[in-house]
Order: sequence, then structure tokens, then C-alpha cells
Amino acid sequence: MRDVINYTTAHKASKYSLILPGKHSAFELFPSINEKIVALKSASWDEVGNYLGLGVILLLFVLFLRGIHNKIYLKINLFKRLINENLFATLFSATLLLLFAMAIPFRFGMTSLVPAPLAQLVGLGRFAWPFYFVVSVMTPVCVERYVGSFGKNLAIAGSLLILTEGVAQHLSLSQYIAKEENILVLDGDNRILPEAIVAENFQAIIPLPFYHKYGKKNEFEGSLASEKISMQLSYETGLPLMSAILSRPSSAEANHILSVFSEKTSENLLNNINSQDILVVYTGEKLQWKEQRFLNKCLLLTTQNNVSFYKLGAADL
Repeated sequence: MRDVINYTTAHKASKYSLILPGKHSAFELFPSINEKIVALKSASWDEVGNYLGLGVILLLFVLFLRGIHNKIYLKINLFKRLINENLFATLFSATLLLLFAMAIPFRFGMTSLVPAPLAQLVGLGRFAWPFYFVVSVMTPVCVERYVGSFGKNLAIAGSLLILTEGVAQHLSLSQYIAKEENILVLDGDNRILPEAIVAENFQAIIPLPFYHKYGKKNEFEGSLASEKISMQLSYETGLPLMSAILSRPSSAEANHILSVFSEKTSENLLNNINSQDILVVYTGEKLQWKEQRFLNKCLLLTTQNNVSFYKLGAADL
């Protein structure tokens, strides 16, 4: 078990997440540029959908130049012409949410001020989405209405640019996903469970190294091999996993499950299992000392393809 980073402020929006695309974008056609973009993006949020898009950025830039021109030469405040009372309230609210998404002021040593219900959302960066939607909708409308006859064509061009970026991202992601192996396609040659073991004799699976991710205070990292093998085994046998990779798991439930690695298992967990054995699958990788202590209680059944299968009586938990 390890202490994890403070996801509340680590997963935040930034100027880069707003103005730079993610990994799968039209900029993949220009590797040197795309490499620099990816390097600038926050590692935690390079795929988050609050990127405004080239179309909106272009239109905002035009509005900015138009506003300066009107203010200097025509003495007209373009902002007052563009934004009525209702639009101002909408944009102002979205901007406040954007600052919140950027973890301002919480990022400056004031994490404890984040309300508990919001901290449960793991990251504040998602609160940039309202700003994304508000600006994406308002900008083409304002350009078309207030930049003159050129504005309509510019708004159309900006919309087409947004569509082009979207298509490029979908095409890139489709190629990326197609390359991934479907680990749940099993046949007689790659089944995980040895023939000598009867799945019906067990009630659940505990993989080792154990993984229980995104639980903030309580987290086991596990390994890729452990995740893959245990998920295949669960799919093959129909047995539930006691491990988890969840977006926002229950802290109380996590405490109960992880108590199997402590000196005393949670009474809540013991009251919610039956008398059948637990199937423990070990991929042979390095274990934490608590995991090793747990494995020492288990009885080895067999080993197949460098994966060892153990059983643990429910009473021995």
C-alpha cells in the first residue's frame, strides 16, 4: 500500500489543456510539432476534452483584434455590443468554474478548502467543461453577428475547422484502438484456468500482485500481468474479482477488501462471503511484504505458464 498524489489538485485544467490538442489530433501529421505539443500538455490531462479547438481559438483571436480596432479607431466597446446581461452572466459563471478547474486558489497550499463532495470527484479539471461548451457555442454566434459580412464566412470556416479536428481525432483513435489485443477472446489454446481446477469450487478471485486503483488513501498498484491474467480468468470462469480498477471506489468498501492483507480481516467482509474457498492467482512478480504474508497462508494447487494457482479457505481469511 502506498500514499498517492493529491488527485484533487494534480488533475487540474491549465492554459495548455485549453489551447493545445491531445495526443490524437490532426497535428500527428506534423511529428515535430506534435511532439512539442504533447510535451507541454499536463501528463494527467492530455486527453481531457476541454481543448477549445483551432476553430474557436481562431474566432476568439479575430474577435480580439476586432475589439482592439473598434476601441482605438471607432471608440466602440465591442464587449458591450457582444455580451448582453444574460450572456455575461453565463460567461462569468463559466469563467469562475474554469478558475476552479485550474485549482485556483486551492493549488497554493489550500487543498483542505475543497469541499469533501467535490474532492470525491478526484480531479478539478473536469469543471473546465462548462467553459468549453459556453465558449464553443458563443464564439461562432458572436463572430457571425458582429464582425460584419465577413463574419458569417469566418464562422463557417471556424466550424469546419472544428469538424476537421474532430474527424482527425476519431480516425487516429480508431487506428490506435484497432491495434489493441482483445484479451477476452479465449479459446482452448489460451485459457487461463488449468483443467485440474474446478471454478465452481471457489467464490472469488484474489490476484497477486494485488491491485486496487484510484482509491486515493488506499491503493495497491498491482502489475499489468496481474491485471490481464486476473481479468481473463474472471471472464473465463464467471468468478468475481476482489481487486478493482475504478474511477471513484467507495473508501469504506476499499478498507474492507484491503483488510485481507492486514492482521485482522474486516468483520463486514467476513459477513458478506460464503464458506467456499478463494482462488488466488499469482503471476510470480515481486510482492509487497503484506502480500507475501497473505500468500504464505495459501495452499498451492498447480502452476501453468508461469502462473501459480492457490486456494485459501474462507475461514483462513
